[in-house]
Amino acid sequence: MWFTTRRDDPLARALRRWPARYHSFVKSKGTTKVGYVNPNRQRVSKVDAVVFTDWETLLRDYDLHHAPRHRDELRWFAEQETFERVIQLAARAESRRGKRLSHQRRIPREAIKAAEHAMSINPASFRTAQSFEDLLDAVTAVVLPIRGTGALYCYDAAVRLGAFLGLEPKYIYLHAGTLRGAKALMNLTGRRPWIAKEEIPAAPLRSRSAAEIEDILCIYERTFGTGVLLSTTCGRSRC
Repeated sequence: MWFTTRRDDPLARALRRWPARYHSFVKSKGTTKVGYVNPNRQRVSKVDAVVFTDWETLLRDYDLHHAPRHRDELRWFAEQETFERVIQLAARAESRRGKRLSHQRRIPREAIKAAEHAMSINPASFRTAQSFEDLLDAVTAVVLPIRGTGALYCYDAAVRLGAFLGLEPKYIYLHAGTLRGAKALMNLTGRRPWIAKEEIPAAPLRSRSAAEIEDILCIYERTFGTGVLLSTTCGRSRC
């Protein structure tokens, strides 16, 4: 059953920033669907997002709908026969179906070609990395100066190379949707390149790997923006 919240409802106040003239919600099994209603409030015209009201439901949704894609993507890069091929695929952001991966779909073709060339001419700087942080620094040094790439491209490329090399992120790197999700969940101020797992306020989220936390913060940024899940953490600091 759809219903429209009152103006003084905390969830409505939290979502007032979203571009909707009116909001409506329905709660079921730990989730709240958020939609637009037309001016006469007779029907919901569009479902905008799903707001999860507890961590168990949110993480179950991630495990069911998003984690398999994430793991399959990493497995695709890890199972390549040569490191040179991994560099090529990571630079092109190419999936096992031969398509551009979603984060890099808007990057100009010329930037992709330039990044592939820059990464291919010095593979030793990546192969000799002792940690993911070293690997990310090496990728950033040669790729970030290329117009049209950016921090997210460097991070994703490093994660894909790391899948082959057995190097995983130790920290949660903040960029694009991940940064917005972290700011909403943790009340971060200013710009930081990364956060440690220990800073995450919710124990269920802290139990995940840094790469999974990065993914979750990005995917569910709007849920965190509502403030609904903050009541299930121990405040905005530590549990």
